[in-house]
Amino acid sequence: MTRAVGGKSGDLGGRIVRLRQALGLTQTELAARIGRSHASLGRIERGEVATPKPETLAALAKALGVDDLSESADSANRMSAWRRATARLTEDEQGQLLEFLAFLRWRSRAGRTRER
Repeated sequence: MTRAVGGKSGDLGGRIVRLRQALGLTQTELAARIGRSHASLGRIERGEVATPKPETLAALAKALGVDDLSESADSANRMSAWRRATARLTEDEQGQLLEFLAFLRWRSRAGRTRER
């Protein structure tokens, strides 16, 4: 039996892990919020559960503060988070933030190049 590794980009378990960690929650804390066991949540995050029950997915989405946990919703969730985070910024401030993020991305790539 092949199983996905939690945290891998593009899989449901990976998205749950990233969202949970971004909120600073442990598996135990998130499991308690959705009314499931720590072991059950761990199996979902590791990809051992092929298709979690719809009510489990709904509870996870609510606890993680997203509308949907499907793969297509992942980018929409990121855009929604960006809009919430930048809602009070002026257009100029948003532009400056984007420039700063581009600089950080460039610096990160430059650092990786030097390490090789």
